[in-house]
Amino acid sequence: MRIKLSFEGKEIKPDDVVIVRPRELISAREAKNISDMVKNAFPDNHCIILPPDYYLETMDKTTYQIFLTQQLELVKQR
Repeated sequence: MRIKLSFEGKEIKPDDVVIVRPRELISAREAKNISDMVKNAFPDNHCIILPPDYYLETMDKTTYQIFLTQQLELVKQR
């Protein structure tokens, strides 16, 4: 399967987080492939893959840490 990615948004700076939101729900394997492609395109940035219905504009470091902690707790519960 071929994956096509396009970038829309602001200029990415070295410490920015790249957030990818696919148009439809994807498998964990597809998310891993997309994450690898983003890391190759933006090696100085972190990448997050969100489900299609999620949207994040910007967040500061503290808010991002809270978000990651919440996600980790969800994973631990499963």
